[in-house]
Amino acid sequence: MNILELLFILFIGISTILWINRLEKEKCECSEDLRRSQIKNWWIFMVIFSTFLYLISFLINDNDVIKIISGIVAFINLIFVIISFIYILNLRKKKCECSDTAGQKILYIYDIIALLILGFAIITLVIGIPTIMMLSNNKKTKK
Repeated sequence: MNILELLFILFIGISTILWINRLEKEKCECSEDLRRSQIKNWWIFMVIFSTFLYLISFLINDNDVIKIISGIVAFINLIFVIISFIYILNLRKKKCECSDTAGQKILYIYDIIALLILGFAIITLVIGIPTIMMLSNNKKTKK
């Protein structure tokens, strides 16, 4: 993880945590949902974990361990992207005005970008794997 990745995660995480803290402080009833605390707790974890991972990467030479742990966290993060995206859609559907802040918009844009990247990756895999297999079979038959 480089410093720009860390700063990006810190920006999204802190914005999200501050947004949810504001909703809790204002006792925003239309935002009360189990997902609200799940999203907040996830981003608290992400801020701490990412900072720790960045700092520990200077001490650990075994990048494979860091890559495996980061891969697991990235997979779980995709689940939380879907959770937060649906949560924000529900807030917008309810016309929850107390939740409509910059923090919500930042998380929503992050979610959309992450979902677009995931969609692109899935499409690439769906098209790429059969193409690679076809090319591999063509090379075998020519021999």
